[in-house]
Amino acid sequence: MTGDARPRNHRRRDRALGGAGQVAGVIGIVVCVLLAVGVLLGRGWAVDTTDGLSQRVDQGIGRAVPPLTTASALVGDVSGRIGDVAAAADGVAALPAPRSEQLQDLQAKLQALADRYLELRATYADVREQVASVIARIQAVDALLPGVDLPSGPVDRLRDLDARIQQVDAAITDVIGADLLGSTVDQTAARIAARAREAQANLDGVSDRLAAVASDLQALQADLANITSTAKTAITLGAVALVILFLYLALLHWILFRVSRRLWLASGGPAPAPSAPAMPTPPDDASTSDDAPTEPVPGPA
Repeated sequence: MTGDARPRNHRRRDRALGGAGQVAGVIGIVVCVLLAVGVLLGRGWAVDTTDGLSQRVDQGIGRAVPPLTTASALVGDVSGRIGDVAAAADGVAALPAPRSEQLQDLQAKLQALADRYLELRATYADVREQVASVIARIQAVDALLPGVDLPSGPVDRLRDLDARIQQVDAAITDVIGADLLGSTVDQTAARIAARAREAQANLDGVSDRLAAVASDLQALQADLANITSTAKTAITLGAVALVILFLYLALLHWILFRVSRRLWLASGGPAPAPSAPAMPTPPDDASTSDDAPTEPVPGPA
């Protein structure tokens, strides 16, 4: 009985292992296929996201460059008008009273400067908003693409421009708000001339800085196109490598399923019945043989 129990125990163990192996193989195949599909979907999402961010940055740069060009031209115009105000203020300060004609000329130049400077301020505000939007999108690209470090030249130049514009704004506001109707017109005119020259000095180089920001943005536009192309290639190669890996793992699980199936089938047959005692063989008696002669049946009397 012990010898018969051992094969039955082995068959039950093999059958359990075969069943577990089949389940593990099927689950592994399904998981690997799902992961491969997920990688393909993730690759599509990553490429679309990279393209979308790149296009938004490209569009932002396209919107930022024209205001930069306009602001650069306005800076030159405002600087010339400030020079005119300084010269007219010097003339008023040097002349003895009455000087009504010179005052009217100075006031007209101040009004022209105020109109042009307000236009410059509005244009610069647009420039700053557009460049800030581009910078935010560049930071989003940096966060999405590890290992990518886009240049920060526009950010640094924009900070420098902000400081310059604030100095110019303070000087020009003082010039435009000067009171020329008081008794100390000559002193007021002299102060206007001094502040106008200070504003003009602060404006020196602003046009060049604006042009440099535009150049940096255009260079960044070209760099971003190359980085985007490289990133999409890397994403595609990584996705292909992962899909091949998951398909290989699916093949291994299919082999596991096939081997487990064979083991399960080999151990799944009915167990042989226990041996029974042999039936006794009837004796070979001549009286029961078919070839033995028989007694004749007696007839009726």
